[in-house]
Amino acid sequence: MTNGKVIAGIGGVMVGVGAIVAAMALPIIGLPLGALGLVVMGCGLAKTSPSVPNQGTNVETFAKFQLKPNEVQARWEQFLGPKPYSHKHPRTGQIDPHRLVSADGKRSIRYGDHERTSGPTKHHYHEETWTLDQQTNTMNVDNQVVRVPLGGKKNPDLAQVTAHKDNLALIFQDEVQ
Repeated sequence: MTNGKVIAGIGGVMVGVGAIVAAMALPIIGLPLGALGLVVMGCGLAKTSPSVPNQGTNVETFAKFQLKPNEVQARWEQFLGPKPYSHKHPRTGQIDPHRLVSADGKRSIRYGDHERTSGPTKHHYHEETWTLDQQTNTMNVDNQVVRVPLGGKKNPDLAQVTAHKDNLALIFQDEVQ
């Protein structure tokens, strides 16, 4: 309320009670209230937020190559493209500290607890490519597992393995601007 009058914002434009009444009449004439991208909230109107896409398919494949620990950062940057990167989940929009997401939100690197704690020969990360099917509002992901073996198969140097994992975790966190 402002000076005793009910007002609401539509796309930054302030409107009065007449617009609210007109918008509320949409269901009466057979149109859902969201037809204009508006929803009544309290005594005002607000733009509806786009819905979170449905979870679609997750096709997982294994890369035909593996990387050395010192090659990982360059590969991440090649896959993600130009900075800035974020931790914003491509489908939900929520902060996900285990994902490094490209500026356009279409590619991500997943390097979480499971990946970090896998054995030296199974150490890996995931390169994810996200595709939105706009007709069904479904987000599909193509997921490539990339192995980054740490040390030899027999008696790996655990201190070296831990140092490599810690270094990758630091790079992962430092990439977000």
